[in-house]
Amino acid sequence: MIYVLKGAPYFMESLKLKTKLLYLLMSVALGLLVVGFVGYYNLLTMKRNVDTLYFGSMIPLTELAAINTAYHHELESNVYRWQGKVISDDEFARNITLGLTNIDQMWANYLSHHKRPEETPYIAYTDKRINTIKRYFEEVRSLASSY
Repeated sequence: MIYVLKGAPYFMESLKLKTKLLYLLMSVALGLLVVGFVGYYNLLTMKRNVDTLYFGSMIPLTELAAINTAYHHELESNVYRWQGKVISDDEFARNITLGLTNIDQMWANYLSHHKRPEETPYIAYTDKRINTIKRYFEEVRSLASSY
């Protein structure tokens, strides 16, 4: 004898226990799969944001601070020492050349990192300022060499 029950609520009653458990297992597996994909996507997004924060802000700030320190310690202090006749003209010119080379390397390293589009105007401004200050110290070096 076959019973045909009509309607959606009667559909589950007509299935055998084995089939019901199979549907339950598949629905749980599908739910876990969806939760897994959503978690994986959010984890990748979080990693990208942390990398952007660290490599996009923290490391470049330390590199810019190193460039600033190089200007003060390697270049400006040499100018004052040269003016006070603490170092010779040749030593001064050599120190300025080494300092400018060091700053150029650090700036090239800074530029090699990923930059966001909104940082482009700041980078262009800073690049102009670095080149202007570089020309200034090159002129000071040439003055020291001509003495």
